[in-house]
Amino acid sequence: MAAKQKEVDTKTPNLTIEQLQSVHELYAMFKDEWDFLYAAYEGTRALIAAGQLVRHERETPENYDKRCDQAFGFNYTQSIVDVLNFYLFKKSVKRTLPVKIQDDAIWAMFEGDCNMERDGVDEYLAEVSRLASIMGMVGILVDKAGKQLDSRAEQIKYKVHPYFATFFPQNILDWEYAKDEYGRPFLSMLKLLQDDDTYLIWYPDQFETWKVPVNEKGEPLSNQQKAEFVSALTHPLGKIPFTFVINKKWKKKPIGKSDVSDIARIDVSIIRNLSQGEEIIDYQAFPMMRKPFKEARPDQQTDQSDEVGPTAVLGFDPDNPDSKPDWLESEVSDPLDAIKNWIVQKISEIYRTSNIGGMQSTEGSNQVESGVALQTRFQMLNSSLVRKAIILEKVEFRLYEFFYLWEYPDKIETYLDETKIERDRTYDVENLTEDLENIITSKTIVKSKTFDGLLQKKTVRKMLPSYTDSQLQEIDDEIDEAIEEEENQPDYNPFNELEFQDKNPNQNLPPQKPEDEEE
Repeated sequence: MAAKQKEVDTKTPNLTIEQLQSVHELYAMFKDEWDFLYAAYEGTRALIAAGQLVRHERETPENYDKRCDQAFGFNYTQSIVDVLNFYLFKKSVKRTLPVKIQDDAIWAMFEGDCNMERDGVDEYLAEVSRLASIMGMVGILVDKAGKQLDSRAEQIKYKVHPYFATFFPQNILDWEYAKDEYGRPFLSMLKLLQDDDTYLIWYPDQFETWKVPVNEKGEPLSNQQKAEFVSALTHPLGKIPFTFVINKKWKKKPIGKSDVSDIARIDVSIIRNLSQGEEIIDYQAFPMMRKPFKEARPDQQTDQSDEVGPTAVLGFDPDNPDSKPDWLESEVSDPLDAIKNWIVQKISEIYRTSNIGGMQSTEGSNQVESGVALQTRFQMLNSSLVRKAIILEKVEFRLYEFFYLWEYPDKIETYLDETKIERDRTYDVENLTEDLENIITSKTIVKSKTFDGLLQKKTVRKMLPSYTDSQLQEIDDEIDEAIEEEENQPDYNPFNELEFQDKNPNQNLPPQKPEDEEE
């Protein structure tokens, strides 16, 4: 049973609201970018709500509102993120975990509900990877219910176990790093904003809960007022159970780079182009009439009126010679073609930037890439997926470390040594046939039963990527049994079949001529 948490005093008794709400300088720098990238993934409505469809300086508010209501886009940002995540999690992960926890009821509860939302570990990590791909980073806190229980039996009864809590970068307000006695950096302070607007401040030995006080009307008090302290509890971990999931490393820790930073901006540009094209169709695709301005003289009355749509009539000075109404021919094909070609070019750049050039044929591109170009893109895509797989391996291992610290602190070193997370290093299905050919060739060259068994197991994992660990283990056992049976068979002796088992196997052979009689 892990050590109990105890209530303690806060480390910052005079914390003000302003200090509580203060953020890291990198947070202030990237907050708007994170909001924009997530809005781009959510789609056109979220981007418009974020003010990305700009009103023209000569556009009326009514027309702008109408244009916003009619705006649409193709959401390539979401498509790119989802297809990368699909390939990344298409293949199963191989986990080797401590044997002693396999029958532990607490571990079983965790495996079936690792985040208190009934998600398994694979489902949870797929969602985390998606968020990190969008915004460049995301955080995971390995927390445990604060209610203190007296035994593991009570933990099992009330289903209390460590769990994963995801924090968007917008909710990771501040952090500090320090160095231990050996010069290794570690997270020494972390400030998180929860969904209920309470603030968590974590230290290596305790965590605190704060909130902003409000007046009788529910309005936040002045920044100069003291923040409201809720509670502080010790924890037995000796470190903050939090890890950053970095999509791509940036020059300053722990900020990560998004997969779709440029793609999202192209996506927004396409939405604007489509909106402009709709404007051309609405207001320029119909003939426009020209006629003199109507001016009623004092001695003349007129009841002339024209029922037309907006911008469908152009006026000119009636005193000009040869002034008479006529119609202007509508010319829309040129600007619409220009917009269409520009959008096609942007789509091409989206696929080039994301290294998914092979998918571009689905967009109706007339340019066919060479095999070498496609192979290069597949290799770049595979490299990107392998990098993500390595990051996920490290993240998952770190998360298990925090779980062991919560539940099995006295066995932490042993359990970490027994924990192995392995993800595939090849995601290019184009090379599957080539890999199988290499396997067959190598089997004819390398005469080793151990090598043969390993190749068979590797082939199974390539051919059956969706099989579960238990199914793969069953096949592995069958392969081992077959190889063992083959090893127990007596070596092949051709003389057995000919019944030449005499002590002198040469006695029944036909006599040979002396050397001097040979021609």
